[in-house]
Amino acid sequence: MYKLYGMYYSGEGVVTDYAKAVEWVRKAAELGNADAMASLGLRHYYGDGAEKDYEKAANWCSKAAEAGSSKAMLQLAEMYEEGNGVPKDHQKSQQWYQKAFDSYNTDAKAGRSYAMYRLGEMYYYGWGTGKDANEAIVWYVKAANAGNSDAMYELGDKYYYGWTVTEDPNKAMQWYARAFSSYRKDAEAGNSDAAQKVAEMYENGEGVAVDYTRAMEWYSKAAEG
Repeated sequence: MYKLYGMYYSGEGVVTDYAKAVEWVRKAAELGNADAMASLGLRHYYGDGAEKDYEKAANWCSKAAEAGSSKAMLQLAEMYEEGNGVPKDHQKSQQWYQKAFDSYNTDAKAGRSYAMYRLGEMYYYGWGTGKDANEAIVWYVKAANAGNSDAMYELGDKYYYGWTVTEDPNKAMQWYARAFSSYRKDAEAGNSDAAQKVAEMYENGEGVAVDYTRAMEWYSKAAEG
């Protein structure tokens, strides 16, 4: 049932049909399949194939998370962070991000690195825990090294402005450049802000010698991103 859901949802071997996909995933969820429960929660959350209903999304994601679904843990963490379908509760949000990180295996890079990044954000801003900027940096670095583009960009900002860490334009440029390259590699539009930061640093000679040619190259990347 769950495999049929995936095929109808992705259009593999059949015409994409969200309604049929949800029919099958609901049957699988009602039989206790944790992945199906998580997927049904997401369908209710985004409203594709099922009515958009944050409370139903939270209900299914909670069941899936308790059954061990890492994906549901991550979604539930976001829901507690935003107050969608559940009362806003940063402490619970942080707990679920931590559980998601602990639950994801090392091969699940995208989910695992995103959980690390969100933990960094929560420690940095003191959401759900005491504010701990040093611990935030630890999580940002873990997330960035695991491939999370947002964490790379955050580290660029931290080193550029000297927030929490010693101001270091050279390191800032390295992280901004990595962020831009990572966004492009993931087939996203590209982080134009990161590219613009690198361009400005070449133009103004921050951390590197002034290089208008390189600045033009990076401004072009930003414009195209």
